[in-house]
Amino acid sequence: MSRAIAAAGLVTMLAAGGAWADDASVRAYLSENGCAVGPQARMAQEMPTPEFHATLTTYAEAALARGEAERHGDWIVLGPEICTIQPPKIDTSYDIASPVVQRGIGAVDAHAEFEEYGCFIVGEDMQQALVQQEGLTRDAAAVAYYRIIAEGVRSGRVSFFSDDPLRTPMGFQVLTGACADVPRIDAIRRSQALMLEHFDTLVRDNASRVTCDANGAPVTVEVGQTLADVTEGEAVNAWTTMDMMMLAIGAGWIEGINATERGTPRPPICSHVE
Repeated sequence: MSRAIAAAGLVTMLAAGGAWADDASVRAYLSENGCAVGPQARMAQEMPTPEFHATLTTYAEAALARGEAERHGDWIVLGPEICTIQPPKIDTSYDIASPVVQRGIGAVDAHAEFEEYGCFIVGEDMQQALVQQEGLTRDAAAVAYYRIIAEGVRSGRVSFFSDDPLRTPMGFQVLTGACADVPRIDAIRRSQALMLEHFDTLVRDNASRVTCDANGAPVTVEVGQTLADVTEGEAVNAWTTMDMMMLAIGAGWIEGINATERGTPRPPICSHVE
């Protein structure tokens, strides 16, 4: 609802002052939506009216003509000189603190025997709770789960962390309340903050490695090394790819994903090879 109101207000503003009179506002809106403009049907979550979509398409095509954007299949991705990709706001009906969601979160010492401490999320348990208590279908529960995790990552309350690429974490862990009383919490939070800070760089770097088809991983492990490089080693999470993956799913950049389908990536997280 808030997106629709904001977009409607922007349409009115542009109509009154002209599309180029307030292109900063257009960039701000696009920044929260991947700096990408594509078919309206595939942007349904963000595009409340055909008029607003037409405004964005006109803006993107003008940027393309000026050499400040690239075309990838049906999408135009604005360049970093005019649009910075921000961590997306995730539309979710649930919060990591919701009682039904809490059913899928383990105790901080549940894996102490393995010397793993943290409130790790059990995806299957959380999805089962959403089916049983909320009446969601299996596919709807899977999508809700992905969005819950994605919003948790975006807000700095959830992360998939290990500083060792050979040591797989027990799962995504909650970083708030008593769940934050764990070893290396400062490193976890700092690594994630740096990921969000350099989100534009990471998305564009990933897109340079990934084509928009269903045959490969939509987010590569190289994003972790890229983050380590741009932060001169300050970001130590060897599993940054998992946090980035959830943000991409939550943003709708991996289309058709559900309980059984892995989905297909679309720009800006990937690129089309012409």
